[in-house]
Amino acid sequence: MVYLHRNQNMFGDGTFKSCPKHFEQLYTIITFADGMYVPVAFFLLPGSSKEVYQNMFKLLHSLHFEVTGSCLEGKILHLDFEQAAHAAAKLSLPGLALKGCLFHLKQSWWKRNSKRSV
Repeated sequence: MVYLHRNQNMFGDGTFKSCPKHFEQLYTIITFADGMYVPVAFFLLPGSSKEVYQNMFKLLHSLHFEVTGSCLEGKILHLDFEQAAHAAAKLSLPGLALKGCLFHLKQSWWKRNSKRSV
């Protein structure tokens, strides 16, 4: 959380492939610190609904406040283009700026173009 506190940008990403039984996804919060990407929080989530993401973002905010004594306001959260995650972040972390992740945008374009060329 200290790395997250010291840096303005944070990135959120979930994976459905590398997840233990009884959970739907592993969601990671990452920041860029000291020249490298550093994971600062891992969440095992039971689903991918707006409510699940809201609970996760509220917990992230609480943990950050508990460790650093400050809020996440003024930071930039980069997410993929999943609507539920964006909606939850807007509701749970109102002081944050939300941006789409360029990596995920390029990835979706690549997948779409690959399907068309087949």
